[in-house]
Formats: sequence, C-alpha cells, structure tokens
Amino acid sequence: MAKKRLHHSCPGILMTTLLCFFGLLLFFNSAYAADPVKIGIIGPMQIRPGIAMKQGAMMAADEINAKGGILGRKIELHYADTEFSPEKGITALNKLAVKDKVEVLIGGMTSGIVLAQMPYLSRYQLPFLGVAVASSTLTKLVKEDYDKNKYFFRVGILKDQLLAFDMVNFIANYVGKKYGIKKVAILLEKAKWTEGLDQAFTGLFGKFGMEVVMAEFFEIKTNDYSPIFSKVKKSGAQMTVEVHSHVSEVFIKQYYDQKVPLPVGGIALAAQSSDFWERSGGKCVGEFTSNFIYRIPITPKTIPFWDGYVKRYKDDPLVTATGTYDAIYVYKDAVERAGSFKADILIPALEKTNYVAALGTIAFEADHDLKYGPDYVAINWAQWQAPGKVTILYPEDRATGTVQFPEWIKLPQK
Repeated sequence: MAKKRLHHSCPGILMTTLLCFFGLLLFFNSAYAADPVKIGIIGPMQIRPGIAMKQGAMMAADEINAKGGILGRKIELHYADTEFSPEKGITALNKLAVKDKVEVLIGGMTSGIVLAQMPYLSRYQLPFLGVAVASSTLTKLVKEDYDKNKYFFRVGILKDQLLAFDMVNFIANYVGKKYGIKKVAILLEKAKWTEGLDQAFTGLFGKFGMEVVMAEFFEIKTNDYSPIFSKVKKSGAQMTVEVHSHVSEVFIKQYYDQKVPLPVGGIALAAQSSDFWERSGGKCVGEFTSNFIYRIPITPKTIPFWDGYVKRYKDDPLVTATGTYDAIYVYKDAVERAGSFKADILIPALEKTNYVAALGTIAFEADHDLKYGPDYVAINWAQWQAPGKVTILYPEDRATGTVQFPEWIKLPQK
C-alpha cells in the first residue's frame, strides 16, 4: 500500500513543482517586461538648447510609450544638468549611471564636456548618442581605441570638419558666385570645437578660389565687438563669416548698429531660433544662417514632427530638440533589431543603423560619425528677411525664396 501511495503522489508533486516553476518564470518575465527602460538626457538643462533637448525627448517618449514602448518596456526619462563645466558634466553622468541606472545617454552640447565624459562610458558600458557636439576628436577616439570608446555615436549634428566644408561650399558656390565675393573675414568663438578651424577654413576657401584676409578668435563672453568689427572693415573683406554656438544676439545687434557694410552669416546657433528676429529687434535682417531642419519635406517625417512639436510646445524645434527626438527613435530601432538592451549586443546594431528620421536618414560611418549628404543628413542655408521670416536659399531644390540684402550692404562689382 505504501508503494502504491508513493507511486500516485509523484506525478502530483512533479506537476505542482512544474507549475510553481513556470509561475515564477512568468512572474519574473512579467516583472522585467514591466520595468521601464531608463534613458538619460544629459546637457545644459537651464538654457534654451537644453530645454529643447528635454522637450524633444518627452515628445518621442510619449509617442513610443503610447504604442507599447520598446520591446514592451515603457520609456522613463531621467535628466542631468552639465551646465557648462566638465566637472559638472562628469557629476551629471555619474548621477545618471549610478543613481538613476539609465541604459543609454542622449544629449551633450559642449564638445569639451563630452570629451571629459568619454572615459566613463566604458566604465559603465553606456551608449551615448551625442546630439549637439561637433568636435572631430570624439569620433577620432572611437577610431583610435574602438574597444574603449565604441559607446559614443554622433547623431544630431555633423562633425566640425563637415560643418566647415558645407559652410564654405554655400558661401563660395552660392553667395560668392552670385555676388562676386572673393575675400572673407572669419570670426570664431574660442571653444573646443573651433580649434584649428581657422586654418581649415583658409585651406577650404583657397580650394574654392576664395581668400581669407582675416581670421580671428573672440571670447564667448565678449560684450563689445567694436574693435573686431573695425578690423573687419579695414581688412579688405567682402563678407563676414561668423562661427559660434555659445554666443547670443549681441553679436548681430552690434554688427547692425555699426552698419558693417558686408554680408554676414555662417554657423550661429542663436540665429537658428524662431524668435531670433524678436530677440535681436530685427537687427538680424540679411544674416545668413544654417540649420539642419526647417518646415520642409526633408523626409516624410520632418513636417509631421515639426507640426507636432509646434502644437505641443508653441515653438519651432531647435536642432537639439530634433536631434534628441531622432536619437530616441534610433535607439529604439537598434534595440528592436538587436533584440536586446545590452550595450555589447546593441552597439553592433547601432552601427548598422539606416533609419529615416526627421533630420534625414541616420546612418553611421565606421568611426560612429554621422553620414553626410543629400541621401543622409545635410545642412540647409537660409537668410533672415523682413518682416521676420526665414527664407531658405540652399540647397536650391529646397529654396523658398531669394536673397535680400539691407540697403547699407555693399557688394563688389562683378
């Protein structure tokens, strides 16, 4: 009888054990699936470009979460303010990695800060999609020591050398050819990303048959540009080229007030803001400016993103907003192709990215730099015109109008 009872009880015990096992397995799988994927947004959060990063991130996260998240996990955003200090940048990264336990970093604005953060990416095995850092050194590090620096990818803007090439191409092949401009003065802010650009510009303009008659750096906190503008007037230049990303509207206001009689424009982050006309009091009239995004059909996603952002925030999106928004979708795309959130599995998937985003088609070079060109990401050139509109000029197949110069601008006789 004892043997008989033992014979009948074994299947019951086995079945109960199996049920408990599968129940626990289901519980842990469900619990894991319910855990959010934590994304760290890192940058100067108290200024407009940083606020735009945050807004772009929230918009992308809400859209993705409404459709079930990433592999069933909802996005949870965490923020850290780097201010404008490498030390604060490292503190911010440590906070996101250790306290918040994020699985990816998105953001970055100042190249010097991100360079200081680079050694910590391998320590925490954290992918970093940089949306507003242009220094070529960042991706040069990826190439030189892949195993250590493979975690960094440039997503939102092009590297400094491509920014320089694109600007020279616009000035030489569009402005120069149309108006006979052959000589330029270049004014650059002192920053990590502009190091060496004066020499790069001299070489590039020379290749396009133009001459750099003056190249001068100025401090980011300059309040009086009068001495610099006086040099420009005396230099024999026919156009002023500006290169700055940390400078306010003071530059262009003083240029206007002093009636510097030369066309002006270049890379100026402040001039990309939709309220720049108001903030400059209309003194940006005639200024050439560049941006990666306007309300034009760059891809099928550009205008829907633009309109959705404007509806939600009552403001046009900066490139930092668009880059952050796109970066979250690039991350989602890579995770879903990899089937994993783990960095070592995810990075090879990121390297194979070919994602149609609002900025253009996002794809990466071998050193994790953003691919550049009409089939990928390209820069659009425009001009501020009265009564406060931005007219797109170049590439010419995207143009919405033609050049208009203020009456005090003197053009060379062709």
